[in-house]
Amino acid sequence: MADKEESSADSQPVQIYAASSVDGFLAPADGSVAWLEDFDAAGIDLGYDAFYDEVGSIITGRITYEQILTFDGWPYEGKPVVVLSKRKPGESSPVVRWNNGDDLAALVTELRSETKGNVWLLGGGAVHRAFLAAGLVDEVWTHVIPVMLGDGIPMFPPEFPKIPVSLIETRTYANDVIMLRYRVSPS
Repeated sequence: MADKEESSADSQPVQIYAASSVDGFLAPADGSVAWLEDFDAAGIDLGYDAFYDEVGSIITGRITYEQILTFDGWPYEGKPVVVLSKRKPGESSPVVRWNNGDDLAALVTELRSETKGNVWLLGGGAVHRAFLAAGLVDEVWTHVIPVMLGDGIPMFPPEFPKIPVSLIETRTYANDVIMLRYRVSPS
């Protein structure tokens, strides 16, 4: 059984893929993404499209989901999206499923069986923490944006156990963004 699980992780890894400030925040305290607009406007390919092409399914938290609803249009058309929340949704949405997060391993297994491609942990920080603590993250990709926010929503809020990682790729872009890709070592 371990070989099958390792095979699934190799072919359909669970990946954190996010942008963070140099001081480790996903967003200011209000959750806005306006701080990223200057870097999006630069027109530099930071590899998102290539990453997204490999995504089979997406898991996000309720706060991130509510932020996505403020965007113009739904950006994840054609990809199954699961929103983790202990609270029942106010409105039903045809594009997402809701999950209370009680059995994250079963959720990952279910998504891997339903789709081809990677499982993207879209965020936020609480989702990252929960999956890291459960030992379910295979890779962490972070685009370090050259700005310090000083306060906000941490990419990795405390607390989870110490987790060894191995650097497997770096990229430096013309706009001073650095992408760091780590493999999470099995515990």
